[in-house]
Amino acid sequence: MPDGSVRRVRRTLRLGLVKEIGKQEVIEALEPYLKSANATAVPPVTRKTGRTFAQHVEEWQRLVVPTIKPTTARQGLSHLRTHVLPVFGEVPIRSINVQVVQSLVVQLQRKNLSGVTVHHVIRTFYNVLKFAKAWGYVATVFDIKALSMPKTIKPRDVRCFTADEANRIIAASREPYATLWTVLALTAVRIGEALALRVCDLDFDSKLVRVEQTLDHATRTMLAPKSDSSKAQGRDPNAAKPGEVPARVPSEVLAS
Repeated sequence: MPDGSVRRVRRTLRLGLVKEIGKQEVIEALEPYLKSANATAVPPVTRKTGRTFAQHVEEWQRLVVPTIKPTTARQGLSHLRTHVLPVFGEVPIRSINVQVVQSLVVQLQRKNLSGVTVHHVIRTFYNVLKFAKAWGYVATVFDIKALSMPKTIKPRDVRCFTADEANRIIAASREPYATLWTVLALTAVRIGEALALRVCDLDFDSKLVRVEQTLDHATRTMLAPKSDSSKAQGRDPNAAKPGEVPARVPSEVLAS
């Protein structure tokens, strides 16, 4: 304003009828106007500026990483360290937009990374930048839906041991591994969940095994299971009623 004050001005741009124009077309049409507005806008006095992505990652690692699961943190830090920081480490976070992130997608594809890995890296990048917005360093974060991403190929079915193969592995193993393999075969729990089982998780009267936690292999600490659906109680197959399949137990193992 002429007196030096700052206030918002609402502007309207007619692009067409909703039934004639899609969301992606709207985003592309508005991008030049948003760029111009962001380039000339006067930031509030309290707004934080000038931070590079590397500086933001350091703060994210100090304030956020301790609050998430170690496995999730290790994967995210690996994505950042290997693929994102070498490219965007010294880039101001206010300069990170859809165009520059799209260039990262292209670079990742040129490394012959799978579509799933590319999606995971970009999702990590986006999740870290969300905290930059929450902490007041940037006004917006790039629209992840506006990116052109590689297609993900449905993974092939994983081959499982047959009942006969599982029985032969168990018979050839010494303790305590024979017991561990038996628990894995009969309950289908993950290895971390099996190693985290305690005496109090075993209900011998009802013949139930309760999955309440998992062991992180790197930190050797007990964590909550991978997801809420992982929390389950599996019945001893020998106690199953006719036609009843215990939770998370492969049918081919029951056949033995």
